[in-house]
Amino acid sequence: MADANRSIFRAEALRRHAQGRERGVLPRVIAPRTFVFLWLLAGLSGAMGVLAWATEVPEYVSGLAVVARGGEGGESSRLVVVLPAEAHPRLRVGQELLLESGPPGERMALALTAVEPGLLGPEATHERFGLRPGVAPLVTRPSAIALAAFAPPGREVSAREYVGSSYSVRVRVGSRRLLSRVPFVGPLLGASP
Repeated sequence: MADANRSIFRAEALRRHAQGRERGVLPRVIAPRTFVFLWLLAGLSGAMGVLAWATEVPEYVSGLAVVARGGEGGESSRLVVVLPAEAHPRLRVGQELLLESGPPGERMALALTAVEPGLLGPEATHERFGLRPGVAPLVTRPSAIALAAFAPPGREVSAREYVGSSYSVRVRVGSRRLLSRVPFVGPLLGASP
């Protein structure tokens, strides 16, 4: 009768079977490597989102700069910077000005030294700064006007020889978060297009 109470299974097999029930088993729908890859992808996407939120991109306004005779301060020549009227509220003394002075990609960095208090029309701009007639077709509507000191790129020619020259310029008027430039995300963050 002692044989009747004895199990037909080995004790070690029963223990392994019980441990298998206690241990969690992943469904075979997702392989473990795929599961780890998806978590890494989610973490990388989150890190990129934080980086895009933290990164600031400068905003520039494009315009025209004309070298004019010096003003009251005794300068030999100065830049009269003509920008769109919409830029006027964002202009401040000391802002960075990038002047396209030579071959494409060659720029001079200057700083704004003055900002006119209001908008000036084309005629008033020509009269106030003594711009040459050749510049007249370039200034065609009321504009925001800023000034900057002008120093020629080389020392071979004096600054007075550049009077009447015109250049493309960009003035840094602020910065925005990189994430605000992403379509559909920017408007959610309150960014204007």
